This record gives sequence, C-alpha cells and structure tokens, in this order.
Amino acid sequence: MVGGSSLDYVRGEHLISSIIQQITDLRKKEAFDEIYEKIKEFCNTHDINLHQQYHSCRKITIPARFQECIIDSTIGQRETLSSSTDFMNRIYFALIDCMLHCKKNRRPTEL
Repeated sequence: MVGGSSLDYVRGEHLISSIIQQITDLRKKEAFDEIYEKIKEFCNTHDINLHQQYHSCRKITIPARFQECIIDSTIGQRETLSSSTDFMNRIYFALIDCMLHCKKNRRPTEL
C-alpha cells in the first residue's frame, strides 16, 4: 500500500501544479479581454449597467487577515470602476493573485 500512497501523492502534486499553471495562464490581458467581452454581452442582454455609481459610507480599514492579498471590492472599500482597465487591475488580477497566493501557500514543501 506504500506504493499506492506515493502514487496518489504524486498525482495530487501534479494536479495542484496544473491548476496553478492554469490560473497563472489566466493572468494575461488576452484572457481578461475574452472574459470582459462575455461580461459586457451578458450585461447588455440583461439590461445591467456595468458602470454603476455607488456611495461608500464605510470607514476604510484593512483587516489583518487581508494583508497578504486584498480584493477591495469584496469588503466594501472600492473605487469607481469605469473602464475595462480598472476592472482588470482592481478585480481580475487581484483575484487571480489571491488565488495563486493561497494555492502556493497550501502546497506541501518540495521533497
């Protein structure tokens, strides 16, 4: 059974590595542009204003648990996003960076 456990570990490590690579590949402007076009199409189809204005009444503070990676839009501290570049830099890349950071930190130490 020892050989089976080692094989499972290797397969798991390979799966984790391939997921990290796929997420890394998404961190390209071309990948964002493709997704953003689909988002715009969806919003137009369903009459959704992608560039809504909002008012923030919350005091800006950063919780300690978000110091390594932070996506402001999920904790009520966001800027007005008015262009695809704003969405790409403030949400898309930040989200991918956060996922990569979490995945890389959960990986077992290389043998």
